[in-house]
Amino acid sequence: MKAKKRIIWIDDDINRLFLRPYIDELEESGFDIIKVMKADDVDNILQNVITDTLTAIIIDISMPPGEKISFSEARGGLRTGKIILERLLSDESVSNVTKIVFTQAEDPVVEQYCMDNNIPYLKKEDFFSDEFVDVIMALINKDK
Repeated sequence: MKAKKRIIWIDDDINRLFLRPYIDELEESGFDIIKVMKADDVDNILQNVITDTLTAIIIDISMPPGEKISFSEARGGLRTGKIILERLLSDESVSNVTKIVFTQAEDPVVEQYCMDNNIPYLKKEDFFSDEFVDVIMALINKDK
């Protein structure tokens, strides 16, 4: 049996109702979604996921920094996702995994960082759930 493709989704709002349609659409498209609500849990999740089946990491920018990221470094939580993204970009185990920012945050510094590192910066309000799946699939396939 072929293993399901997995997506790690890092977002403190991952269990909120407004994200449910996006998750449902991805799951119906054959993805297993690994939900991560806390910045502190990212390292542990990455250590326990078989990276062969990891297809993408979707990350929010604005979320509580937790204990592993300083409050000031994260600008009070406004750039927690950027710090996690920086760490992911230097992590060899996920170097071939598509990274996608999916956020409500409007932050020109983070947007420029994403552009400089060829990371899509998607705004939550710009996509309906069915469109989102098409975009995610296209981004994953583009990186292959």
